[in-house]
Amino acid sequence: MNIRKSYRQFRASRDRICQAAWLLALLLPVSLSLAQCARPKSPLRISYYYWQTTIDWKTSDSQFLKETETDRLYLRLFDVNTEKGQAVPLARLRVTRLPEQIEVVPVIYIRNEVIASLDPLKTQELSNNIIQQTNALLPRGFPEIQVDCDWTHSTRDRYFRLLRMMRSDLPPNVFLSATIRLHQLKYRTQTGVPPVERGALMFYGTGQPSEPSERNSILDLNTAQSYLASLGEYPLPLDAALPVYSWGVLFHGQKFRGILRDVTPEMLEEDLSRSGNVYRARKPVRLRGMALAAGDWIRLDSVDPEVSAQALKMLLPGLRLDSRVILFHYHEGLTKYGSKKILSIADGGRALLEPR
Repeated sequence: MNIRKSYRQFRASRDRICQAAWLLALLLPVSLSLAQCARPKSPLRISYYYWQTTIDWKTSDSQFLKETETDRLYLRLFDVNTEKGQAVPLARLRVTRLPEQIEVVPVIYIRNEVIASLDPLKTQELSNNIIQQTNALLPRGFPEIQVDCDWTHSTRDRYFRLLRMMRSDLPPNVFLSATIRLHQLKYRTQTGVPPVERGALMFYGTGQPSEPSERNSILDLNTAQSYLASLGEYPLPLDAALPVYSWGVLFHGQKFRGILRDVTPEMLEEDLSRSGNVYRARKPVRLRGMALAAGDWIRLDSVDPEVSAQALKMLLPGLRLDSRVILFHYHEGLTKYGSKKILSIADGGRALLEPR
């Protein structure tokens, strides 16, 4: 009798084990599939700043973003400047058509002079105006709003007060971020850390365009390196804002005359003689609406994907798995590099960031 009872218990246990194994076999592929879906996206995803005054998004633009695995566009929406003594949104982006399949993050540029003269009693009003204008221009909503301001030690308290009010006025599910310039990174004890969720480190603007002896006013890696000693200690999560653009700096003798934006060697070689990155007018000529006298010269400052890739590796100590690479800026000339060159900017850094 005891033997039969033990045998029945054994069979019941065996059946339960078999049922559990069968159920596990059914559920395991589903569990693996769900685990794969739950994995975070690849680190250092490519995004772009869009810094033009109008936007009429085309299918070809969407295709290029798809090829570069881009899911977000940082869109300069308007500037904040002073009008009749008041800080108000101006220079609004003229929108014909926006991209539909990717996230759009509004970027608001505020001149430091506006912050310097901002009446503290008007800070709340300015915060309200910024958010209202942003909602009106992007009624579909946005996951984040970014503020771009070259604040200094003397303006940090007023600027940070504005950011705190904006944070309070925004919904909890909308992130607030701010651009961080290299001097604000290096001298953060003096300039402070903005009260936001994220920072976008602008890794360009290392030189003075108006200085004739500059080699490249957009980005000189040796100069930029001198700002990074405390990069790993910065208390905000950072995204890397990197340049992929060029401009021509025009001189008459040693006198700075202006900047010609988004020019290429092909444009300059038609009417000017070249030596290195310097192009000199052989005779009077007009270029991009500016008159050049014979002897006037243009220094072509440019940063291509190879240099941006080197810059990104320098920034890795301050980046995280959720950091983005934001390229400044989206323009037609980017397509000449091709999607593989653009993706290569992040490839080297991504391999080093990914857990082993």
